[in-house]
Amino acid sequence: MGNWKWTGFVVAFVIAAAGVAVVLGMTAPESGPSDEADDPVTACIERAIAKLDGVTDDTLYANTVARVTQTCNDRLGD
Repeated sequence: MGNWKWTGFVVAFVIAAAGVAVVLGMTAPESGPSDEADDPVTACIERAIAKLDGVTDDTLYANTVARVTQTCNDRLGD
């Protein structure tokens, strides 16, 4: 009988943990570009980087990110 008590406890714990994970997943903010009102430069950079899909050369990517950052800072102010 004691075995069933522990099994029930473990099952209840797993169900509760899954419920917490679902609730946290539903309330978590979506990933994506930042809200421009919070940080317009970061949002500008994230939009520009999102257009770079498929870039595989790390050096090219780093140089592009540097140029995008500079362009966004120039447009939006430092």
